[in-house]
Amino acid sequence: MTTRFMLAGTLSLAAALAAPVDAQILRLPKRTDVPIAWISASAGFLQPNTVNDGTTQSEWDFGSGIQYRASLERGIANQSSIGVAGTYAPSMPLRYYSAATCGTCDAHATISSIGAFFHAGGGLGLFQVLEVTVGLTHYGSFTADEAQASPLPLAGSTRALPPEGGDSDFSFGLGYGFGYGLSHRTHIMLVQDATQVLHQGEGLSGNASRSSTHYTTRLGLRIGAGHRKL
Repeated sequence: MTTRFMLAGTLSLAAALAAPVDAQILRLPKRTDVPIAWISASAGFLQPNTVNDGTTQSEWDFGSGIQYRASLERGIANQSSIGVAGTYAPSMPLRYYSAATCGTCDAHATISSIGAFFHAGGGLGLFQVLEVTVGLTHYGSFTADEAQASPLPLAGSTRALPPEGGDSDFSFGLGYGFGYGLSHRTHIMLVQDATQVLHQGEGLSGNASRSSTHYTTRLGLRIGAGHRKL
C-alpha cells in the first residue's frame, strides 16, 4: 500500500512539474525578411505655381524643372513606415515681377523642403503607394539671368534678387502612385505628389492668394536595411 501511494505521488509531482517547464521555455524572436529601416532616392519633374510675396512686393511665376528627393524611414507595421524626407530643385526658372528691382525679368531660384512623412505600401510584385508629408518649403538663391540689364546688386557673376536669404513656408503634401517589389528589400516606385505651400500674408492685398500648389511626378528606388524581429 505504501509503495502504491509513493508511486502515485511521484507521478502526480512529475505531471505538475511538466506543465510549468513547457510554459517556461524561452521563445526567441524570429528574424524575418521585413526590413526595419528604409532609404530612398528619386528624381522627378516639379511644376510649382505662382507665389505672391508681399514683403518684397514681387511675384514669382515659376516654370518647371528637376527635383531630387531622399528619405530615411523606420518600418512600423503592415508595409508602412515613418521618417524624414528632403527635396531639392537646384535651378528653377521663373518670371520675376517687381517694380522695385528689375521690373519684369527672367530669373532662377532654388526650391527645397524638409518634412516628416508617413509611407504605406510595399511587398513583392505590384502595390499601391500612399504618402503624407508635413514640413517646410524654402525658396532661395533668387538670381536674375545674365542678359537682364537693371541696377541690381551683383553676387559674383550673377545679379541677386530679393528676398535676401530666401523665404521658408509651412507645407503639407499627399503622394499617390504605384510600386513594384523586386524583393522584400528593393522597391521601384512611381509617385505623384501634390504639395500645398502656405506663404506669409504680410504686405499682400486682401484678394491676393497666399497658397501655391506644387506638383511632382517622381521615379525612385527604395532599399530596405536590417531585419524586423517577430
